[in-house]
Amino acid sequence: MDTKSQSVRFCSEECKENSKVVFDVETRTDWFAFHEYCRIESLKYPLLVKRLDCMVISGAAPDDCLDILQPAILSPEMVLKMEEGFGLLRSTFLKANIRDEQLACILNRKFWFNVCR
Repeated sequence: MDTKSQSVRFCSEECKENSKVVFDVETRTDWFAFHEYCRIESLKYPLLVKRLDCMVISGAAPDDCLDILQPAILSPEMVLKMEEGFGLLRSTFLKANIRDEQLACILNRKFWFNVCR
């Protein structure tokens, strides 16, 4: 799925204007490998994480909004899947020249994996 070629519709002009900063982060990034991974593995959770991460990186949402993403209990298999997704999401953002300091609040292993213990 190529996000750059998709047409995007908004419910109103206000919504369109508010989404521009998030849309800019999403469209300057090549999501092909990440979307393929999610499609092949039948995963939807990483796509939600991606969207919220883009919102935080763009400044459209505070980083504490990510707390909702922490599941209560994870099996060892799910921990491995989360590690795969974590690595792919991080490398995708880095390829798009998103700086490490921008990623620090959203993509740190402690945040992602404290919930696994």
